[in-house]
Amino acid sequence: GEVRLWQLTRPASHVVLAGHRNEVNSVAFSPDGKWLASGSDDETVRLWSVARRAPQWRAPLLVGSQLYNHAGVTDLAQGTPGEAGGAAMVAARAAVAASHHHDRTCTLDAAGRLTAWQGDRKLREDVAARWRSCAAHVVGDACAVICRDDVSIVGAGKPVVLRLQSTAVDAHDGTLRIVAAGRLLTVAAEGHTTELGRVGLRVTAILVAGDTIYSGYRDGKVERGGTKPMVFEGAPATSVTRIVQGPLNTLAAGYANGSLVWWDATSGAKLHEQRLHGGINHLHMRGAHLVAATDLGMSASWDLRAFTSDRCDLLRDVWNHVPTVWNAGRAAALPAPASHACAR
Repeated sequence: GEVRLWQLTRPASHVVLAGHRNEVNSVAFSPDGKWLASGSDDETVRLWSVARRAPQWRAPLLVGSQLYNHAGVTDLAQGTPGEAGGAAMVAARAAVAASHHHDRTCTLDAAGRLTAWQGDRKLREDVAARWRSCAAHVVGDACAVICRDDVSIVGAGKPVVLRLQSTAVDAHDGTLRIVAAGRLLTVAAEGHTTELGRVGLRVTAILVAGDTIYSGYRDGKVERGGTKPMVFEGAPATSVTRIVQGPLNTLAAGYANGSLVWWDATSGAKLHEQRLHGGINHLHMRGAHLVAATDLGMSASWDLRAFTSDRCDLLRDVWNHVPTVWNAGRAAALPAPASHACAR
């Protein structure tokens, strides 16, 4: 899934453009040579900046419901432009990977430069060429760089490198949990690891919700562990990238092919499925909204207030949008009946 870029004056060296999740089978330069487009069996088209040797389409950070991507800042819950923020958020927009929790931000650019922030104050900067295609997460007061073959914890002192081949990461609450060789581990800001249990060897996404562990697999399967294990129905046959709990005992998962699937977590029945361009790299509940974004900058938001609204509030909302009532055995375009308890 790599694109390799050579400069003809220096054919001995090349740059690897990583991002596709399957074989790349077509590439094309723009007429001015500034851009390179690549198509892959992962069902995506990606656009690269030749000068920066980096992806042009990206969405490195989602804070609350505000998405920071190549096009700007968008409040996904409101569907309006978001706030640009200070220096840390400006850096996050330009990054290829970023993470934010409380007042801490970690940004990682295309050159492998990791910057740790507290508010808008730059705490430290570290560079490693092997970090160019990695992910960054806030863990306590430190930054964690998650690569294919290791995890680097960058805090106040010298970076700690853990030789762990992580296949899944859960860092939604500032606590870093990873899956490596079938072991579910927590990683502390000092670099210490604690084993929480065993999971499948092909796990690509994990969610720890209290005493329950939800696992997503390379083949698309999503299952609930514990004393009452269950496999969720109708999953796409591609890697799971994110899992999150929804309201009223529901569960949502994002996939490498851009699919978003939502289930009843009690029965495992599929409730809804949608598709975006790119792999899902952000999936969060923010208030009453489920927000999602892909690594190519596409996004979606679902207003789930209907799941938690009071019955009368929900009926009034329906009447405002669809002034229809059941009258004499049939649907009729009429205002809400004045005698109804919820119309008062």
